[in-house]
Amino acid sequence: LPRTRTFFLFEKALIICTSKFCEFYHKETILTSDYFIEEDNIQAGLKDGLVSSNSNRSFCLITIEKSYLVIFNNCDQKEVWKKVLQAAKLK
Repeated sequence: LPRTRTFFLFEKALIICTSKFCEFYHKETILTSDYFIEEDNIQAGLKDGLVSSNSNRSFCLITIEKSYLVIFNNCDQKEVWKKVLQAAKLK
């Protein structure tokens, strides 16, 4: 099963957290200059049909060290986050 992560975007960093019982625990910090978004080839390297059922509302957030498959509740959320993450890289 995929693990749920919560993202907090600040001016220069994306903070990734896990949550338990309404508390957030820091998992990772990614500088906005250190990631890119891949939408066209997200099925590469992923398995079990997880992507195919969610491909219209997901993208991969990729760093040098790892990648995250980010799945949103709907396409509108995906587009908003994609635009905001790309804009943060330009600052």
